[in-house]
Amino acid sequence: MNKPIYGKIFTKEDAEELFGKVIKSVDMSTDEAINLLAKTDRYMMFNFVNDELIILNRNRKTIHGNYQPKSSEVFHVYRTSVFEELLAKYPNNKISFQLREKKFSVENGNFVMEMTDPCPPFCGFDTTDFKIAKTKKEQNITY
Repeated sequence: MNKPIYGKIFTKEDAEELFGKVIKSVDMSTDEAINLLAKTDRYMMFNFVNDELIILNRNRKTIHGNYQPKSSEVFHVYRTSVFEELLAKYPNNKISFQLREKKFSVENGNFVMEMTDPCPPFCGFDTTDFKIAKTKKEQNITY
């Protein structure tokens, strides 16, 4: 089984050829996108829910939008390092979050971030990035 990539940057032309046309798009200022990075580490998850852009941190807590998804709802996972690279590649004052034919992408100028696995079922991330939580307190579980 191949190791998940969690994001790769393509040219806009290559992205259209590989992943199809954009079906839905929501713009965000680059400053707001940069501020999102302070609310998570290593991974971010994106999707549209009821036509609203929802962004989650790696613990599936909402950091953008007004919706907290169930654990079974599918989101698209990207490494924050790839998101930062996309923002740095093309100085622009806005980025676009896009739904393509069953793919989710983020566009900045002439560059597009894609190549992700859906979570669930692929929510394991890279275990070298995580401290393994052993107790309920460490796992942030409450009953």
